[in-house]
Amino acid sequence: MTTLWHDPGMRASMTINGYKQSHMPLVYLGNETNLKENRDFLKKYHKLRAEKPEIPTSEPSSSSPSTPPTNQTNISESNTSSSGKSKTTVAIVVSLVIIALIAVAAFFVVRFIINKRSNNDNITETALIV
Repeated sequence: MTTLWHDPGMRASMTINGYKQSHMPLVYLGNETNLKENRDFLKKYHKLRAEKPEIPTSEPSSSSPSTPPTNQTNISESNTSSSGKSKTTVAIVVSLVIIALIAVAAFFVVRFIINKRSNNDNITETALIV
């Protein structure tokens, strides 16, 4: 019998008539599973995942193979080009934001000026009426 862990939605384990049909091998169903082997494998796997990767140093160690200097220059060139691209992108975004802010400010200033002129006209009209 499969579980939702093996088949979310249980799509593959249903037949046309709606009866459950196993699509998993016997190992996953627990019939011929060696629990000790599985536990040992999981322990090794978790131990490998828990180990921290070595931090690269400027001096090559005797245990690690040395890399050719051409690879290091290629890596630094690619990092430089990517940082240049990111700087260009930031400059474009900042300039677009500044232009948008100027446009919004200009809209409100023009609107304020138009409202101020129309208010002055209303005051003179009321003065003439009285």
